[in-house]
Amino acid sequence: MSLLNPKMAFSGLVLLVASFSFTLSVDAAYADRFGGGFGGGFSGFGGFHGGGFGDFNRGGFGGDFRGQGSISGSDGDFNRSGFDLNSGQSLSSDRFSGSFQNFDNNFNQNRSQYQQSRQNEINSTEQNRQNDFNSVQQNRSDYEQNRQSDYNTTEQNRQSDYNTAEQNRQSDYNTAEQNRQNDFNTYNQNVDNLQQNRINAADQYQQNRINAGNEYQQNRINAANNLQENSQNYWKNNGWNDGYYYPGHSGYYPSGIGAGFATGLAVGASAATLPPGYTTIYANNTPYYYANGSFYSQSNNGYVVVNAPVGATVPILPPGYTTTTINGITYYQYAGVTYRPFYSGGEVVYQIVNP
Repeated sequence: MSLLNPKMAFSGLVLLVASFSFTLSVDAAYADRFGGGFGGGFSGFGGFHGGGFGDFNRGGFGGDFRGQGSISGSDGDFNRSGFDLNSGQSLSSDRFSGSFQNFDNNFNQNRSQYQQSRQNEINSTEQNRQNDFNSVQQNRSDYEQNRQSDYNTTEQNRQSDYNTAEQNRQSDYNTAEQNRQNDFNTYNQNVDNLQQNRINAADQYQQNRINAGNEYQQNRINAANNLQENSQNYWKNNGWNDGYYYPGHSGYYPSGIGAGFATGLAVGASAATLPPGYTTIYANNTPYYYANGSFYSQSNNGYVVVNAPVGATVPILPPGYTTTTINGITYYQYAGVTYRPFYSGGEVVYQIVNP
C-alpha cells in the first residue's frame, strides 16, 4: 500500500472539510443535529484550531495548522485509527475509506431525521392552525350564541317593560275613570242637595209669606171688624136716615136696620145709598160694590143686592167667615160664598170661586 504525500493528503483533507462546512451552512438545522461544529479559522496558512467533530463514528480531531506545521493533539480517529503527521507516518487512501463511509451514513441518517423533524413541525403547525381555526369557530359560535341570548333577553325585557307600561296605563286610566265617576256622582249629589235646599228654602219662604199674609190678613180683618163694629155702633147711635127697601114691603125702615149688615142682606134688597166702607170690584169688566159680605150693583132707584160675582176679588174677608179645606186647598166661606186666597201685588186677596 503506497503512502500519500503528507502535504497532498492534508490539502485534500482541508478541501474535504471546507466542502463539508459549506454543505452544513446551507441549512442551520443541520448544525443542531450534529451536536458539535468546527471552530477556529485560517490565519495566513493557518489551520483548524481548537475545534473538532463532536460525533463522527465516536472520534474527532483537533489541533492547528500554522505555516507548514503539523496536525497535532488528535485524540479521535477515522475508523477508530489515529494519525500524527509529526511522527512521519505516511497516509494512505484506505485509511480514509471507512471514515467517509461512516460520514455519509451519518449524513443520510441526519437528513432523514431532519426531514422527519420538519414533517413533524409541519404536522404540528397544521394541527396548531386547525386548533386555532377550531378555536375561532368555537369562539364565533359562542359569540353568536351569546349575541342571540342577549337579543332574546333584551327582547324579553322590552316586552316585559311594554306589558308593565300597558298595565300601568290601564290602571291609571281605570283610576282616572273611577275618580271622574266619583266626581260626577258627587256633583250630582251636590246638585240634588242644592236643589233640595232651594226647594226647602222656597217652601220656607212661601210658608213665611203665607204666615205673614195670614198675619197681615188677620190684622186687616181685625181692623175691618173694628171698623165695622164702629160703623154699626155709629148707625145704632145716630140712625140711618135713608134706610132700606125690601120687596113685598112699602116705605122705609127706620134707623137700626143696619144691624143686619153683620149677617149680609138678602139678594134683591135695595138701598138708596151704599153703606160706608164699601169697595168697588170688577167681574167681566162689570163694576160691583162690596161691603161686609154683601155685593151691590147700581140700579135705577139706587143699588140692589146681587149674588156674589164669581171671579171677582175682595181685599178682606167679611167678619164671621169660616175656614174649610177642599182637595188639600184652604178656602174661606161666608153666607154661602166661597173665597180662595192668593197673592196679588205682594198682598193677599180673596177670589170668589165655585169649588
